[in-house]
Amino acid sequence: VLTDPEQTAELDRYLAGAKAAKARPLLTFNQTRGDDSRALPTPEVLGRQFRALRKRYPWVKEYATWNEANYRHQRTATRIRLVVAYYRAMQRACPTCTILASEVLDGKNMAAWVKEFERLARPTQGRHGRPIWGLHNYIDANRFRTSGTRALLKATRGTIWITESGGIVKRTNPNKTPLPEGQWHAKRATAWLFNRLMPLSTRIRRVYVYQWNAPPNASWDSALIDSGGASRPALSVVLQA
Repeated sequence: VLTDPEQTAELDRYLAGAKAAKARPLLTFNQTRGDDSRALPTPEVLGRQFRALRKRYPWVKEYATWNEANYRHQRTATRIRLVVAYYRAMQRACPTCTILASEVLDGKNMAAWVKEFERLARPTQGRHGRPIWGLHNYIDANRFRTSGTRALLKATRGTIWITESGGIVKRTNPNKTPLPEGQWHAKRATAWLFNRLMPLSTRIRRVYVYQWNAPPNASWDSALIDSGGASRPALSVVLQA
């Protein structure tokens, strides 16, 4: 993002708005928009980009190591040691920052992936204890189940932030996992997130609802507000939570 003036300007606007609102943004690493190479950065390259972000936005203190690292379409899914190296590089670069180990999807490989990460990363954790995990539990929320979230709770004794979740209104992306859709379904799924998933454990400390505004013609829409600015039913659940 910081090597593309258009994307840098977009991030500047977003973070300026967050700072003005006195919000604490969580920034996540992933491949940059428009990069079709699927090449993963080395830990050294990611460390440099992280330091550049810290220099430009020194007030941002919360980061996730990699987005949906266990997802089968992410090359990180089979390269856990590399994600551990990212984690270590970011911890070294900012010992006072909160660095999430990674963000994981509530899929079949999640528990094993998390256990292996913790086994490999343990020598670097020290007094900080076990990693904080970001969980994207769309399957739990939209199928009205709790098994995926419970699996992560069982796999780790660490803290969990639900860093992406919400009810799906419409999607046209390539993901073939069957999930219900629609505005009223999204309201029920959002209620399930707050009323059934969040209370599962005191170790679940935060939830980030995805997303607030629906971008026009997006391939994924789980927004609380449509592209025309109108509120959707799920917004009332968040306002009451």
